[in-house]
Amino acid sequence: MVYKGRYFLQNSAKDFIATIYTDERSIRLETHLGSKVLSKDNCKVSRIIIGQPIVIEHEGRLEFPYNRDLADFLFENKFVSKGIAFDIENSIKKILLSLSLVCVILFLFFKFLLPMSTEWIALRLPQSALAKVDSLVLEQLDSHFLKESKLDIGRQKEIEDLFKKYYPSKYKVHFRDGGALRANALALVDGNIILTDQLVELLRKDEYILSVLLHEVGHLHHKDSANKLISDSFLSLVSLVFIGDLSGTAAILVNLTIASQVSKYSRSKEKRADIFASNILDEHKIPITCFTESLNLLAAYYYNEKKSNFSDLLSSHPKVKTRVNDLLRSRPKPAPCL
Repeated sequence: MVYKGRYFLQNSAKDFIATIYTDERSIRLETHLGSKVLSKDNCKVSRIIIGQPIVIEHEGRLEFPYNRDLADFLFENKFVSKGIAFDIENSIKKILLSLSLVCVILFLFFKFLLPMSTEWIALRLPQSALAKVDSLVLEQLDSHFLKESKLDIGRQKEIEDLFKKYYPSKYKVHFRDGGALRANALALVDGNIILTDQLVELLRKDEYILSVLLHEVGHLHHKDSANKLISDSFLSLVSLVFIGDLSGTAAILVNLTIASQVSKYSRSKEKRADIFASNILDEHKIPITCFTESLNLLAAYYYNEKKSNFSDLLSSHPKVKTRVNDLLRSRPKPAPCL
């Protein structure tokens, strides 16, 4: 086989015509300087990349347009190693296979490994760390989103006593004017539950408010807030490392911590919290309709606020109709909430 290219002398930009002849295992080079045989001992072939010139170093620099036959000859006679990179670069099938494999690995990681890891970590986080996170989040929420509660102190005491009666625990209810968060309830990572004045005003009935509080307890019981915080923090750190800009990481993580506590849970976590709340209600003979009616009231509230797709609270929850149907499915003839 004959291949024509260019020959650059050492320390010179001037080039000359070069021709190489391949025959079984030998390469013969012909230039204006004469003819000689190239071997693995007297030349060096640079890594071959598809579409790029094939470069041979020999008393100068030889460049030949990319040619698959020439590349295969050099590989077969061990002038240069093919390597995995060449296989991937030169095979569409292998490229697609590699991409598919990466996608499968990423899917398995985010679908199974990351949730399992965050749950494992959340269960083992020291209490001091959780308390620190809650303190930070409460401080920042009070500074930027919430205001001091205007709810009557007597009414606050009634709700606290109601909560302790039906779910005695270390969990504490914090009353706030919802401000931008409006009618809402938030479970933080260390057993603190924020209940806004607007939510109390909207639901009014004790059983409605209790149902919402028990739903938030479900998130606390399953460590949903801590899981989400760890997961979001991990993904953000990976993104920062990938982008290559770690400046201001501490501030970013502080903001992320706040955002993580007020953003959505997955459909499965919401359903799990609904089931937890409904079981407690069943234990105390409180009709499940108290819970479903509170969900419907919230749905109507956010619809009337003209928030598309129930943004804020309800965008973070599965469709209310689905949740209500799921709760009623196992209770075909629920008693009314009196």
